[in-house]
Amino acid sequence: EDVARKGDYLARGLRRLARQQPGTIKEVRGLGLMVGVELHRPAGEVVQALRQAGILAVKAGDTVLRLLPPLIVKRGEIRTLLEALAGALAQASATDAAAAAGEVKESMEGALPR
Repeated sequence: EDVARKGDYLARGLRRLARQQPGTIKEVRGLGLMVGVELHRPAGEVVQALRQAGILAVKAGDTVLRLLPPLIVKRGEIRTLLEALAGALAQASATDAAAAAGEVKESMEGALPR
């Protein structure tokens, strides 16, 4: 399988993930297996979650996740990457939701009469 097909498979998977988890991925761009994923959040949390899952990724700016798998990557490994990224994005979204709920609760407590 050639690099262009593997890159297309990765990009399609990332775009599918963006549709499945709205508000997480802003844009997918790149050439072949050199891919940048612009997120709607800081990329650092997602990079850390991916590392915990055994996936090496780096930031390219505050909100861009840079993926550069080896040219010999297999489709199954790309699927593993996509699954790990889906989990990392879901985890980050859940953390945001919990933090927002805590902030609302704190503001409501301050607004209630005693």
